Amino acid sequence: MEACQLGNRKPSDVSEDIKRTIRIPPEKCRGLKVIEDKSVFTKLTEVPCLVTCARNIGKLHNILRKYLIHLRNFKPVRQFINDDGVLDEQKRTILLDPDIIFSFDSFLDKEKEEMKNVGVTKDDFSFIKIEISYDNWLLNDLIKAVLPVNLNFSGFTVVGHIAHLNLREELLEYKYVLASILIDSVPGVKTVVNKLDSISEQFRHFKMELLAGEDNFDVTVKANQCVFEFNFKKVYWNSRLTTEHSRLVKSLRYFDILYDVCCGVGPFAVMAAKKGCKVLANDLNPDAVTYLKKNIALNKLQGLVETFNMDGNDFIKTVIKNNLLTRNTGKETPDKYPKANIVINLPESSHTLLKSFLGIFSFKEFTDLRLDIILHLYVFVKGDGKNEQETIPSETKVSEREHEAKELIKKGFGVDLNDDVMEVFYVRHVSPTKDMVRVSLKLGVEVLVERGTKRKFEDSCPSN
Repeated sequence: MEACQLGNRKPSDVSEDIKRTIRIPPEKCRGLKVIEDKSVFTKLTEVPCLVTCARNIGKLHNILRKYLIHLRNFKPVRQFINDDGVLDEQKRTILLDPDIIFSFDSFLDKEKEEMKNVGVTKDDFSFIKIEISYDNWLLNDLIKAVLPVNLNFSGFTVVGHIAHLNLREELLEYKYVLASILIDSVPGVKTVVNKLDSISEQFRHFKMELLAGEDNFDVTVKANQCVFEFNFKKVYWNSRLTTEHSRLVKSLRYFDILYDVCCGVGPFAVMAAKKGCKVLANDLNPDAVTYLKKNIALNKLQGLVETFNMDGNDFIKTVIKNNLLTRNTGKETPDKYPKANIVINLPESSHTLLKSFLGIFSFKEFTDLRLDIILHLYVFVKGDGKNEQETIPSETKVSEREHEAKELIKKGFGVDLNDDVMEVFYVRHVSPTKDMVRVSLKLGVEVLVERGTKRKFEDSCPSN
């Protein structure tokens, strides 16, 4: 990038129109559908700067770092070129952000005093003309430059080397230019895809369109100090759930048990096993189970995770039931009784699996269990109609979410379990019409015990 100083003009000689100009790419970029010539993004603009001796740079760093221009492939501190175009090795030019610094008086008095102590004064402040090219603009600047002013970008997620879009209909005509910008601007991104339809009800993956980059969907993802490998086209993965994976696993103790009914490639299962928990993980998608086994090996957790490829209802009725019954060894001390944590992360239809828990134990089997059974169920509830990520839900909205989530639980089990719900936790904002929450509740006799077996058990016991 070339730069030439405008001379020793005083700040008062420069129009206030300079303010915020650096974040406005040329208007001729507006409405581009493809990028055929990147030079259309090039702009010559004026920014504030300080000129100082090279030996002062280290002393000024802490004072000025929050005021420096932040652009891609751009060094805000550079060698000084005088009015005659001659390079001065003894001086440096420090380029400042015009969104923050409009004149020397924009600095705090304390900062001006600290600069004075190293020989920098108002006389060293001026403006310089610089050229900003396509390779310098930040991602958001480029996106705002090409989209019409009435359209907002709907965002993206990164999965390994893949940038995944879920574009609204009004943005589809700009999909190729957006993909090109992502490839050029996001470090590590080599492939850009757009989601074409809703998640498959059976295997939870979706059709996607390759917009730019390599036709390669085999990814490696590092999350929560674990490594995962999978084919993004064949399995379900959501990078936005990484925090929730960590949050739930942190609530487990190393001697607890995790039953993951719809485990995918293992974000819950691998993390829990790494903590020391015994894990039984299941998924209906055979590709997901293949990658789950691979991820268990990658993270050196062989022997800590049992894997299953079956329907979730069958997994509950057979594997979970039988494994819980084998836990009745009586060897643990009360403070070391494990808790059985059952996770169902299938928010679109997880409540439809709940009836599989009904009556899986006789009353005697249930009373012999030496552990609490906690169900963590992920469900979708109605959103607030806004596009923005909701960070602090209102009390009214929290109450509405809890009520709707509890109604789904009631519908799934066929019984009212409000007293057994331990927590309704807001996980994330999915869309204007959809939020994701986790319901954690303790499963007791009302759900797990076969009706009538309690009376039969009591009748069979000898009276005193």
